[in-house]
Amino acid sequence: MPVSYIFLVVMKLLKERNILPVLTNERFKKVMSEFIAEVPLSEEVMESFLQDYDYEYSILELLDTYAGYVTDEDGMLTMSPYVKIETLSNLIEEEASNYDDDLICVVDDFFEFNVQVFDIIGINIEKDMYTKAISLERDIELGYDEMARAKMCNDKVPNKSMQFLKKNIIKRNILLSQLRNSLSLEEYNDLQMYSSYMADLLGVDSLTLKIENEGLEWEAETDPFYRSLFFLDTNKERVFAESFYASNKYMDEEGENRELFYTTVLDVIDDKTSDVAAGELDDDLVLAKYRLMYAMDMIFHEAGRYDYYLFMNKRKKLSAEGDCSFIERDIFYFIDEIFEYTDEEMINDIGIDYENTIKVILIEAYYELTKDKRVIEAIKNHPNYGRNHFVTGLFDNLIKKSKKKLRKKEDE
Repeated sequence: MPVSYIFLVVMKLLKERNILPVLTNERFKKVMSEFIAEVPLSEEVMESFLQDYDYEYSILELLDTYAGYVTDEDGMLTMSPYVKIETLSNLIEEEASNYDDDLICVVDDFFEFNVQVFDIIGINIEKDMYTKAISLERDIELGYDEMARAKMCNDKVPNKSMQFLKKNIIKRNILLSQLRNSLSLEEYNDLQMYSSYMADLLGVDSLTLKIENEGLEWEAETDPFYRSLFFLDTNKERVFAESFYASNKYMDEEGENRELFYTTVLDVIDDKTSDVAAGELDDDLVLAKYRLMYAMDMIFHEAGRYDYYLFMNKRKKLSAEGDCSFIERDIFYFIDEIFEYTDEEMINDIGIDYENTIKVILIEAYYELTKDKRVIEAIKNHPNYGRNHFVTGLFDNLIKKSKKKLRKKEDE
């Protein structure tokens, strides 16, 4: 059992946050209990660890090995306050060499997003600040929802509601700026970790997939843009968590490509809902459009700027030709996966019908931007194309578009 390694990691976590590197024996024992209960090790490996594991003896070993650094007085395990973080990092590296690399990775992952353990060792996260931020996020999300429902009823959103939304977005920008400037890097990272943790607790339904794809299932639950489209529940926790490092992830060429792609998705949804009689599915698509718009406005928008908000019908000027390689694999997977559904499943399950419609919207957006002929070939050459009426019908609009483009090219 890597007790000494875990202890040194805990001490480093404390020192990085300017917290005295002191922990009661009871608290550290609780950390070890959490580790044993949570880590994803096989039963065989864990049984092997537990056979030789003796907490009291492990602490004696720790004190003997690091006698110049660690003391135990009245049940308080204390790392010398004079030990620098660089020294601790070296000790951790040396201790790691005593164990298998995979086990060290397991220990490091255990601490990376573990809010409960942070509570045990005394790292305080700004939870009150998070609660205030999510309350503001909820009001903003509701503002986009109000716009969606006004659209569904062909009504105009009251000026008062629009002003309230604009004020809340300004407050949000100020809040994020305050977080960046008032918190230390460690405190900021801890709050981001806590935000991700809270988003993970939402318990979102899994995406229905006919062809197994665990990676895509996970992405649909954690990616704020997929979440906006595939699931009808709140997305505010995920969007807020993503906002902490949005400038790092999305303010580059790939980020611009994502923005262009999802802007095209909004256009495709508009096409599908503009001239069709209102119905349950169409309403769901309108709601999806505004959920996606909310995520895009909050995540893609540059800090300190107050223009180019989609909800104000103002768009950035983006490159006409985007690189959609980031979603290419999903697109061709969706084509094969959609054709696995029977007419009976499409008719009798509104959820499946909706999810497949979203998949086709993503495919259409990809084709609109790339003009990738392989998309049309993959659809028309699929063994089930033309066999299942309702699934084939989902692609009618895309096939018609491709024929028009082909005729236009031939005329030129």
